[in-house]
Amino acid sequence: MNLHLKQRWMMAAGVCAAVFTGATPLSASPLSARIALTEAWIETQRDHEGIPGAAVAVVHGDSLVWAQGFGLADRAGGTPVTPDTAFRVCSISKLFTGIAAIDLVEEGRLALDRPLSQDLSWFSLDADEEALDRVTLRSILTHTAGLPEELDLPYYIEIDFPDFATVRREVPRLKLLHDPGSRYVYSNLGYLLAAAAVAEASGGSFEGQVRQRILDPLSTSHTAPDISALPPGAALATGYTIRSGDERRAFEDYPTRDYAAAGGFVSSADDLARLARWIFRLRASGGEEILSAASLQQMMDVQWSSPDGTRKRGLGFGYYDLRGQTLVGHGGYCPGFRSLMVLDPESEIGVIVLMNVNDASPYDWASAIFRMVAPALREDAAEVRTANASLSRYAGIYDRPGMPERVAIASDGRHLLVADLFADDPAGSLWTLEPVGGHAFAYQDETGRTYPVEFDLDEAGQATRYWRYSNYLIRVPGGAYRPESDGRRHGVLGPE
Repeated sequence: MNLHLKQRWMMAAGVCAAVFTGATPLSASPLSARIALTEAWIETQRDHEGIPGAAVAVVHGDSLVWAQGFGLADRAGGTPVTPDTAFRVCSISKLFTGIAAIDLVEEGRLALDRPLSQDLSWFSLDADEEALDRVTLRSILTHTAGLPEELDLPYYIEIDFPDFATVRREVPRLKLLHDPGSRYVYSNLGYLLAAAAVAEASGGSFEGQVRQRILDPLSTSHTAPDISALPPGAALATGYTIRSGDERRAFEDYPTRDYAAAGGFVSSADDLARLARWIFRLRASGGEEILSAASLQQMMDVQWSSPDGTRKRGLGFGYYDLRGQTLVGHGGYCPGFRSLMVLDPESEIGVIVLMNVNDASPYDWASAIFRMVAPALREDAAEVRTANASLSRYAGIYDRPGMPERVAIASDGRHLLVADLFADDPAGSLWTLEPVGGHAFAYQDETGRTYPVEFDLDEAGQATRYWRYSNYLIRVPGGAYRPESDGRRHGVLGPE
């Protein structure tokens, strides 16, 4: 191992220890154990990738299961990330735009399949009338309208995004890239046009329509179409450039103006959890709340699929394959930020990941979180178990001296769960230690072979070493779990 990597590995040990410190442990259960292990894994990955800050949330149906901030929202000010920290969520904005459009479709003020030019009076392209008539709201929301991805302007270079006046001036000069409905080409421009249609059909502004019809009913407090519209006092994360060595430069705050509909929204992990809970709640009720359940289901259903079935789109929703699990939602990438919200309609589990960098993958994190936490949520939530409190003495972070090996150990009340913190897929590395007497445990591999492990304890009765045969890992100083704080929020497995 080179010196640089070894230094980062040793520094990360201290970071991870913080996750497992505190005098008041969580109640031992499969869910709390898996969350604790996931926290430790996230801190290891965050340190390794040099990510200043991140926030995650997990929902199950209409319940907030877990929301937590990691690291710093702003390095210069030392502001910690919390579940309420607002991040730029980039193209997750398209979910809000899609909901706003479908809301007006339900009212009859917009239509999915009539020419957009009938709903947006100034819309035209450098195209024949027959092709123009096939540019519809449905084709725009599925990215199959044939529109270019962007206006032919350098706003990503100059970080100077357009308003509707600029869009209105530039769009008539554009040509279609393909016959509408025939192909998928991701188009931010299309969502600017959808937002313009929302504004015209509502008789007000796009921002006002979104706030009145979506944000206020969901009781969001850290969400807005643009940073300029954030509520007073809302904490906004600073975005950072791609890492050069160990250095990252902070982006200055930038307004997105009317580009907000495609990628300008800001939101928090907690507020996006409210959006995810609304989705599951409405689908379960079959009633009406902002939209009808039927319209929401239409948005989530496949509206366009490539001939080979590898790419599918709903109305605003995308489809994502995370380690073989097909989920729906949306991701985002914009200067200084990445984001992802993915939902499993069958199990009603949703995961949100927000980062204030561009060179890290929220998809990898979301996959790991989903695979770690979902199995515990699928168990009977009403199950009551008498926890073996003595198992908490073994919980913590363990490092192998001189080697890049680190594991986290947590108690689920009956066993110890062990996760490799350097693994790409911590759920795939997870194994269970069964008590066999004293401070000895055993685990079985996939072939059924049993391996012994044992712990050394100090005079206070806390584990200090974790032995496998004649090799050991040393426990990083600290207790079992981190106590409740502003950076961490657990739900109660029920509506707020």
